[in-house]
Amino acid sequence: MKSKLTFTIILTCLLLCTSLLYAQDPCNPDINGDGTLDILVIGTSKSIKDGTEAFSPQQITKELKNILSADTSISINVNVVSEDIYKNKTVTTGIADQITSNLDYYCHSLNQYYYWPDAHEDRMNNLKGNNGVDWDLVVIGADPYIVSTIPGYYALGVNKIAAKVIEGGAKPLLLMLWPKDETMIDHFEEFTYRTADGAKVPLPIVPAGLAWKAIPTDKKDNAIIHPTPNGAYLTAAAIYSHIYGNSASSSDYSYDDEIADIAHATQVTEMSQVHYVGKRSFISPYKSCEISDQTLIYNHGGTSTEYGILDGLNWVVAEDQKTLQFGSTPPIHFNYGRSSMGSTHLYKIDPSKYDYSFGYPLQDDASTGKVSMLYGLDKRVSENDVETDLGVALNMVRKSELPYGRNVPIRTLIAQMLEEIPGVDIHSDSWHLSNDVNKAIGTYMYTLLSSDCALAGDSMPTDSAQWRSWMAHKIGYETAWNLMYQEGITPCFMSTKDTITPCVKDTSTTTSITPIISDQFLVYPNPTNGSFTIDLGGNNEAITVTLTDLSGRIIQVQNFIESSKLDLKIEEPAGVYLLMVELEGKKAVMRLIKE
Repeated sequence: MKSKLTFTIILTCLLLCTSLLYAQDPCNPDINGDGTLDILVIGTSKSIKDGTEAFSPQQITKELKNILSADTSISINVNVVSEDIYKNKTVTTGIADQITSNLDYYCHSLNQYYYWPDAHEDRMNNLKGNNGVDWDLVVIGADPYIVSTIPGYYALGVNKIAAKVIEGGAKPLLLMLWPKDETMIDHFEEFTYRTADGAKVPLPIVPAGLAWKAIPTDKKDNAIIHPTPNGAYLTAAAIYSHIYGNSASSSDYSYDDEIADIAHATQVTEMSQVHYVGKRSFISPYKSCEISDQTLIYNHGGTSTEYGILDGLNWVVAEDQKTLQFGSTPPIHFNYGRSSMGSTHLYKIDPSKYDYSFGYPLQDDASTGKVSMLYGLDKRVSENDVETDLGVALNMVRKSELPYGRNVPIRTLIAQMLEEIPGVDIHSDSWHLSNDVNKAIGTYMYTLLSSDCALAGDSMPTDSAQWRSWMAHKIGYETAWNLMYQEGITPCFMSTKDTITPCVKDTSTTTSITPIISDQFLVYPNPTNGSFTIDLGGNNEAITVTLTDLSGRIIQVQNFIESSKLDLKIEEPAGVYLLMVELEGKKAVMRLIKE
């Protein structure tokens, strides 16, 4: 009963912290009121993919300190600290109840960073502001390769970190990264915004990647490190813009005012833009299978571990009043098996027989598993090792096993169970997984296959054994949903989150903005020599047009009645301006350039 009470108290505190946090003045960044602006910037110095760029927080932190420290309008102290996700350690690992080896493990993802056993309690306390610094803001970066290949796993880690930050009373900000390959920026935009929109807690975005896309080519410098010096300054300027609602060019720190102005213009403009439409089409090892049949036909290699997982599958399918049936001839919905150890009993990619193939890393045995598996979410030994969750997932990407391959992240499920179910048994003996773990795995696989929730509408049981099963289902279902849809809020376990008000110095824009699609009207010419036209595409009863500079100073406000095309003129000097169009209770902000 104590564990269920703890779960309820934590959830209540999380919701209370969120409500108090976002009731505050959005333009006062000293959230805890201690007279110091404390900012933590999370990123990584090393990518999970060898030879691929990371997104280091060190130079970003340095530039943000420079901007804030030289801003004479800031009267409070400033403290900006970077946190590197990347870690490595040699860990004793029990394999198949037969071998014990010392193996090298590596941390690259936000989720592995969250669960990495070394100094885990200190890291959780640090995220909550209880480890020497009470953070006001925590900026969340990540490994670009993980965003580009398995965005669902990125979203899962973001949700973990952001919820912990909120629990401590600070405000999390999600940093939109960009890769060196700029053709992928649209992908980063879609999945950063999907992740933020689907997060359990309010999660504003710092659209640094879109600002990088917007700056002139001659400002895009090259360097071995990523982001480059200009990229690090741009990112810092975008963070500053989010915090204070101004361009970093207002600071006395001199770097590049044009980059600062574009970063600010992007921050303001992107608040009212549409960043993705429709269903997710990107194929990853976590994409939903969307099988609606009442009978699911399976096949597996016949090991004891697979029979244990089958018990979990049978349990969850029966709970949803469907049927699970073994099949050896096509059509077969799915097969499942381990990722290595021998040539038999492995998952099989064969679209002529199986619609989908589920692969999982073999579990560590009970001699070390409760600890060693917590190190094994990301990478072990090398990127070719397939005995970690992401080792299997990225091997599917590398070997072109998509769209058929699906990853079962056993260690990620176990990590969450150890966190959320006090005293849970992971193994049933010295080697095999417990019934509760098999139920979580079965639920995860069933959710990926069907998107259905077997326990929809069921209340939390009071019996301890039933509660463990209920929690195992909850963890399996929510993990699958987050990986599939980048949504921490799920239909099965509904919750709500507070809305937020951005800091915008123009007080006419500090209300909640309802976005309209900017391509419903045209602004031309842009750039302009002064005169420009807004074509609304149809007649509108009442329109308000507001023109400001990047500091938020209002230059002109004009009201129009029964108009479809508006002719305006900027009398100000050449520069970048913000144009806000309001009609029918909706708003959009666009960047306008005067040459």
